[in-house]
Amino acid sequence: DFCLSRGLGDVYKRQIGKMMTNFGIDADKAWDLMARGAQMGLDQTDELGDNMAEYSQIFGQAGFTAEQTFDMLQSGLDGGAYNLDKVNDLIKEMAISLTDGRFEDNIGMFSGQTQELFRQWQQGGATQADVIRSMISDFGGMENQYEALNKAGTIWSALGEDNSLNVIKSLNNTSMAYDNVEGAQDAMNNAMSNTTGMDAFKSALKALGNEIGISLNPMFGGMADGITTVSYTHLRAHETGRNL
Repeated sequence: DFCLSRGLGDVYKRQIGKMMTNFGIDADKAWDLMARGAQMGLDQTDELGDNMAEYSQIFGQAGFTAEQTFDMLQSGLDGGAYNLDKVNDLIKEMAISLTDGRFEDNIGMFSGQTQELFRQWQQGGATQADVIRSMISDFGGMENQYEALNKAGTIWSALGEDNSLNVIKSLNNTSMAYDNVEGAQDAMNNAMSNTTGMDAFKSALKALGNEIGISLNPMFGGMADGITTVSYTHLRAHETGRNL
């Protein structure tokens, strides 16, 4: 399966278990989400599994679904975050600000809709995720960059610095990449079980949603047909090397 193809079976079983518990999903759904995340480049820093083990509880308790979580991670990474920890820490800090008084002290900075959702959350009628998504939407609609940066810094301290504001705004971008992930793990496994190494290499890269970007024949020549297995680690090495 996907975890064994990476040689990380025991580690990923623990992390998949965390996803199942924190998001209330079954193992197949968790594996398919992980596979789709890899296909979309979420694991480019080899931290997707560890992030799910560490942060899935925070997202789950806040009321985010597994699909929403992956979608936000994707948007943040695509929006300029240098790793997944940056995105996770932003969401974590937003959630904490709802409970430690920082948001309430600065509630006037946000839209009437966000303020109402916050009150509903206090009364048990909305989730933290509802409030956070509305907060993100507010920032996405702010045209004055200085004003937005000042507000972010006031509530979330250092999270208003460097490119954090751009990442926060990017979280407002949604896609359907994780809406239907059924079979994503099988597609990756099939791509990696072709009869020749060259076919496996090409198919796996295609499954990962990347273009090869180089001419493979000069690199491998007649050796290509002699390659019978290609591990995920090797694929990532070649994928990274295509820009060298």
